[in-house]
Amino acid sequence: MKKRGQVTFFVILGIFLLVVVGLFYAQLEREMAIKAPPSLSFDRGAIQQYVESCIASIGEEALQWIGEHSGYFELPTEAVTGSPLQAAYYFYLDKDLMPSKERIEQEISRYLDEELFFCLKNFADFPGMYIIPDEVATTATILDESVLFEVRMPLRIQQEASETKISLFRNEMRNIRLHALYAMMRAFMDEQMKNPASVCLSCLLKLGIQYDVHIAMQRLDDDVVLFTLTDAQSKIDDQPYRFVFANKYKLAEMTP
Repeated sequence: MKKRGQVTFFVILGIFLLVVVGLFYAQLEREMAIKAPPSLSFDRGAIQQYVESCIASIGEEALQWIGEHSGYFELPTEAVTGSPLQAAYYFYLDKDLMPSKERIEQEISRYLDEELFFCLKNFADFPGMYIIPDEVATTATILDESVLFEVRMPLRIQQEASETKISLFRNEMRNIRLHALYAMMRAFMDEQMKNPASVCLSCLLKLGIQYDVHIAMQRLDDDVVLFTLTDAQSKIDDQPYRFVFANKYKLAEMTP
């Protein structure tokens, strides 16, 4: 009986020690979990989507702006600047001043470089994260029926002990026929240079039918004509896309 009592005592002692050791390790794991650096809890995709939604929004503004300013972010010296009209001269007396398609792409890119920051709002929509943007460099490309925006803006994203980086963002605005509008204006200017003293109305009519674009003319002065191209197939905010430019003629030579 004495030996049986000793065995029972050691069994109980062993169980007690196992419980104590188990509790000790459980507490240790909890403490280690508290002290361990947290894993990255934010979604890179959410930040990528946020930036690209801003590119889409500012991209629309850029296209509207350059349409209203003859393809320029800031008007050149040869321009009609009476408020609210802001249009560059594409033809000035006898000079062809129409910008190249590459120049217009650069002007669109410049708009995004200057204005994208205001849409991002310093990433205030991501509290608890430290998001450090580097310099913005946009490349806008006018495609057949769209405009592609590629923005290189290195972001360093920190949250407590975790860090990640994103650099390249893109957005393509579809159903914007800026390429067709440019081709139409270029064709008209080629004809204009052949006959500097007149506005070729038949050329405008033919080009308007060919590209399915409405063309309006407004005489701003005796020697200045404003041209407004409206493309119902290209829409921003459900409104047809407009593009304006002006021509200045030698008054003594000008004929309809």
